Formats: sequence, C-alpha cells, structure tokens
Amino acid sequence: MIGGKGFYQQLLAHGIIVRYGDTWGMSGHIRISIGTLEENTILIEAISSILLKLRLVNFKGEI
Repeated sequence: MIGGKGFYQQLLAHGIIVRYGDTWGMSGHIRISIGTLEENTILIEAISSILLKLRLVNFKGEI
C-alpha cells in the first residue's frame, strides 16, 4: 500500500509537482490543482503508471 507521502514522491519522480497533505495536517492525502488539458493528460498517465507499477489497477485503455 502507498500512502500520501509515497504517492507524492512517486509523482515527483515523474516530474509532477503536487501538494503533500502533511502541510495542513492530512498526511494521507495530496492536493492536485487542475491544469491544462495537456498537463492533466500527463498527470493521468503518471498516476496510471504508478498504479500499474504497484499492481493496483489493470489499465490498458487510451487517455
């Protein structure tokens, strides 16, 4: 299982900057701001990659 900090670190490794919830006392969470269509596509691809690596999803579709 991956927590908020682990997910935050994984997204950073993909070059995606999000807010880690520890800042406001919610260490199990992250905050993602909505970006452009291109930025959101990159984010979704990174999240899918992380979840696939952790074997939490079986995503094979297009984004």
